[in-house]
Amino acid sequence: MQLDVRSVQYLKQHHLHIYLTDLLRLLGGSAAADASRLASNYLCAVAYGQHVQGREFEFIAAAPWNRLTFLNACKDVLQRVASHIEAFTLQDMHSLMLMMCSDVPLRVTRSAFKAATPLLPSGSAVPHLSGDAAKLAFSKLWSSLEVTFLYENYLLELRHVAFEGKSHMLKAAEDVDACIEAVEATVIMSGWPSIPQSVLQGIMQQFADSSDQGSRRFHFDALVRGLCESADMREHVDVTTAAARIKQQQAPAALAQAVRALETASLHDTPNLIRSSVRPGTTTSILGIVDVCVESEV
Repeated sequence: MQLDVRSVQYLKQHHLHIYLTDLLRLLGGSAAADASRLASNYLCAVAYGQHVQGREFEFIAAAPWNRLTFLNACKDVLQRVASHIEAFTLQDMHSLMLMMCSDVPLRVTRSAFKAATPLLPSGSAVPHLSGDAAKLAFSKLWSSLEVTFLYENYLLELRHVAFEGKSHMLKAAEDVDACIEAVEATVIMSGWPSIPQSVLQGIMQQFADSSDQGSRRFHFDALVRGLCESADMREHVDVTTAAARIKQQQAPAALAQAVRALETASLHDTPNLIRSSVRPGTTTSILGIVDVCVESEV
């Protein structure tokens, strides 16, 4: 099956190639009678947000919808565990994360812990952290994790474009706004969520107001910490995670048409279903309905 360039871009921008590849792997070797049933079951799992349970970190991290549903599932479980513990070290928190994904890298937990850890007094613009041995409340750690994990791709691109390579200090002020716009365009085009410009600009203005010279020069780690502490960013994340839960609850109605198509399809129909699914705007077949359910609005 040959796809035109527009279809390939559509697949990648909405991360549908992740689910298509995963589904075809699961269908490999299946009898014709089982193929449509397996496909519809997989589709339902994706829409319900149940497709990341027990999966490897590489798959969980591969798409915004996977990250959102993983974090929501983790929060439901870990909040109950955390209610019996006053505070957590980095290793404590990472042990909890390993309960939900056996190969989640330590860097994921450390990024959140670093952003949530109180700073030691310093005259430098570079943050000095109190170390991995610090103990923090679960709510504070979780708020940081939602920011650093959901928006990881945006933050990495921002660091690359708007901050100096070695020092990780913000580039000259006159270049910052253009850098932010470029980062947002790049990230949105690739289908990943972006941080609202108003939130970033508000934090940068706070840094300028607190500086003796009104400088907007600051360290990347300070920006990430500011984002994790920002009430506006917290509101944005809460809206995003709540929207994901609503999508999961509304999935049955959206799935009905696609599941009927899959259940009545023979194995020979599968290429045609897939071909029609990757046309932009299509919502009547296997990947089109996944697009409706998992297209990121964050």
